[in-house]
Amino acid sequence: MDQQQLRLTRDAELHRALFDVMLAAYEAGDTDAAAAPVSELLHWLKTDEAPKPAARFEAMRALFVLGVSLAPEAPSRNTAARLLTEFGLHALPPEPGDDPLRLSLRNNHLLLQAACLLAWPEMAGAREAASLLTHRYLTGMDDAGRFPSELCRGASALWYSNLAVMLLTSIAFADQENAAPMVTPDTLARAIHGLADALRDPALIQAQARRNLFAHPDHGADPNQLDCGFLSGYRRSRHYMAWTVLAGEVLGPDAVPLAVPPDDRFPLCSDFIGGFVQTRLRAGA
Repeated sequence: MDQQQLRLTRDAELHRALFDVMLAAYEAGDTDAAAAPVSELLHWLKTDEAPKPAARFEAMRALFVLGVSLAPEAPSRNTAARLLTEFGLHALPPEPGDDPLRLSLRNNHLLLQAACLLAWPEMAGAREAASLLTHRYLTGMDDAGRFPSELCRGASALWYSNLAVMLLTSIAFADQENAAPMVTPDTLARAIHGLADALRDPALIQAQARRNLFAHPDHGADPNQLDCGFLSGYRRSRHYMAWTVLAGEVLGPDAVPLAVPPDDRFPLCSDFIGGFVQTRLRAGA
């Protein structure tokens, strides 16, 4: 098996194990039920056949889900927590400077790291680091509530804008009881409305999308044709609009102008919200 095949196998197994953890947490809500899939996920997470930036992103996704899914007393929680340090997730990434190609230092990767850290409150300095990461990201919000670091992604501009709003919602939901939340309701509402406005009128973001930096190959090569396939259905065991339910918990359902389509019967889960919506709601903030 060559290196490319090894990586594809690892990616597929890691994703399967990640979904199994989310499903176990949803179905049982206890530590024992999740033990087997957690062990499998940790195995594939430590079998590093991916380039380092990709491995780090996968680690953030997986450890976010594990932090949400594992009870404080779960034996495997200590094992998983050590990976936070091994992957450097306890540390702030370097400042991106003016280099436009260092996009991961200013885009949704910052929010995923923040959401991950919030799921590990026992880790010293976790909330403080999450707050700094979130603040760095939010300094890039424009007057319309949108994020140039996502809008530059060509045909993927709306996909990554939706991902950013999903992660902001995850952070706001987890941190809503804090006296000084790192994502305020007003900020979250601005970001959601910025996305909704761009979906109604893609011409608002077309000029930025034409920068065409790092578009996802599945979304097409033409930056004038913005892909909106995330609005309904299921992609890689994720429902990309599941965040709207959590946003309704933070803002009130009538304050969220986007929703899961009423005829959409797919499970409301995503590793970018930490698992199934029902798991998050059961655990509370």
